[in-house]
Amino acid sequence: MKSSSFHWTGHFRLLDIFGNVLVEAFEADQELQLFNICTPPRSSIDVGAFRLAAPVSGPGLSASEPVKIRFRNFGLTPQTNIELSYRLNGGAWKSETFTGTLAAGSTTDYTFSGTEDLSIVGSNYFFDLKATVNGDQRPDNDTTHAVVKNRANRDLQIVGVQPTQACGNPGSALLGAFIRNNGLGEEFTFDVEITANGSPQPNLPVTLFLPPDQQTQIQVFVQNLQSGQNTVELNITNVQGQGEDEFPGNDGGSTTFTLVPDGFPIQLAFSNNEDPEQNYWQVKDDQNNVVASGGPYATEFSFFSQELCLEKDKCYSFHLFDTGGNGMEGGIVELYSPFGGSIWSYFGGNFGSELVANFCAEDQCSTFITDAMVECPSPTNGKITLIPSGGTPPYQFSLNGGNFQTDPVFANLNAGIYFVFATDANNCTYQTEVDLCTVSTSEPEANRRLIAYPNPTSGIAQIELPALSEEQFVLCEVLDLKGKLIQQARLVRWDQTLKGMIFLDNQPSGVYFARVRAGNRAYVAKVVRK
Repeated sequence: MKSSSFHWTGHFRLLDIFGNVLVEAFEADQELQLFNICTPPRSSIDVGAFRLAAPVSGPGLSASEPVKIRFRNFGLTPQTNIELSYRLNGGAWKSETFTGTLAAGSTTDYTFSGTEDLSIVGSNYFFDLKATVNGDQRPDNDTTHAVVKNRANRDLQIVGVQPTQACGNPGSALLGAFIRNNGLGEEFTFDVEITANGSPQPNLPVTLFLPPDQQTQIQVFVQNLQSGQNTVELNITNVQGQGEDEFPGNDGGSTTFTLVPDGFPIQLAFSNNEDPEQNYWQVKDDQNNVVASGGPYATEFSFFSQELCLEKDKCYSFHLFDTGGNGMEGGIVELYSPFGGSIWSYFGGNFGSELVANFCAEDQCSTFITDAMVECPSPTNGKITLIPSGGTPPYQFSLNGGNFQTDPVFANLNAGIYFVFATDANNCTYQTEVDLCTVSTSEPEANRRLIAYPNPTSGIAQIELPALSEEQFVLCEVLDLKGKLIQQARLVRWDQTLKGMIFLDNQPSGVYFARVRAGNRAYVAKVVRK
């Protein structure tokens, strides 16, 4: 497989007679790709259900939908008198006989004499399908399953709301709202109504690309909060400029959280395994009081992120529980400080019923700094030597977001402004700007740089950009190495800085780029996903 010219992207699949994927490709260039395939063995007598041909998911399903099954002769000889059956939502099987002749390798459709009621909008209907024949030698492929959804055209749901930056600033917070598309469209405009502690705030206009059955997180900036407990309610309205969607009952969500004066934020990343109902967690203070908790979770192999707002300079214990008594093999838990540095990590393993980790809400990276010594023998032969102090060796160093190295010296540099990064053994990160053999300008935008930390990250990175006087928020695009847009985030003004978060937990390890377009300029930061 190859592209005759330039570069092709798309979706190519080669299937065998049973519907199994033999070859799958999403791109091709002028270099030939070879695929080795083996044709599957076939029996002489072998018939099976292939798929549900009708009804199909969509709007306007009625109370009398015909049921059409598509079935295939997988075998090597013609077959007749094929028994076809289906059942709906686990009910009684309904069977009829196809009396025609189906040639070897052929596929055909059959419509049952009765109909089914699929008229409830928003409901899922589960079909089991079966096709078999006398003497069938492969009964394992006789059945298949299908789900038909009576969809609404416009149905956005708030699945959950949680604080993502809600610690230490008693006046405002950044919340993450998970939005799911239960309808048919992919591009949406809508407003989010915000009510904080009973007081309405200005609506947040949102433009979103979200395919059916997918969900994403949007950032919501909330002001006029108070120290202590706060309750924020969100509600989706004005969908596609047409007011409420077709299911307003799932358009709302809320969260209650505590803003701790001088609080210390700790980020929790939690990825469960195939038994999400078995695992939950608690954070206890030094008096054994539960100050934060989560789980069990409903969806397997899912990722959850939450900010824990704790009292600074106090110590706590993190408790991970497994009701199955065999740990959370295949799961991941990580506590880390947004100031840089991992606090505690769990990467699978059998811990029995409970795993306890003690930690303190203190910035272990606060003493880690890096000085830069500059040498300028000529405009094209400059040298930067980085001198770390504090932190925990060994150290690694990077120039302008390039690959990290153990050598603290960067030589043969042209005059200019450079950004240097240093990390220690605890993943604490320090970065600074170095003026190499030039004079800095006082233009406000000239030295403005986009910052991402922790970097490298195991999934979540904070993104910051110094704010100009008129800026309240900007959009941040996340791109992979091929330039494909994989995510959008919103950076919101906090004092003199625009802040937000990007989530790479569902992306493979590698290099990504965060890009912000503001005015006539673009700001880019390289982000490494471990």
